[in-house]
Amino acid sequence: ISEYQEGLLKVGKYLARYVAVRQRRLSLAAKLQSEDRFMDVEDDNISEVSSSFSEMSAYTTRSTKESSASVISSSVSKSRGSRRQKKGGKIRAGSPGEEMALVEHLKGMSLATGAQKELKSLLVVLTQLGKEDVAR
Repeated sequence: ISEYQEGLLKVGKYLARYVAVRQRRLSLAAKLQSEDRFMDVEDDNISEVSSSFSEMSAYTTRSTKESSASVISSSVSKSRGSRRQKKGGKIRAGSPGEEMALVEHLKGMSLATGAQKELKSLLVVLTQLGKEDVAR
């Protein structure tokens, strides 16, 4: 019985960590998404102002090249993505793969079919002996 209680405590700890990691990831994703929307609006405003000035100016010619700001921002986001894919090895707290590692570990902690049958038999015996509180 104590083995099952210890296992239950371990599962509870891993599950609590998984929930915390998942909530943190979701809140960071929402924050990044809102920042991206803000940057898109800001880039559009800069582009519109720039276009207005270039159309009004008699001394400058319009360029068809991309702005350096958009080139830099896209290359930075590409390098971040490639860095995330390249990192591997040991899973650490706060690492990008921690959430999936916790899921896999929890799957590995599930009871095998034989252990489930053994637990069921134990619960039946405890109930027959009037030890319902222990069985719970």
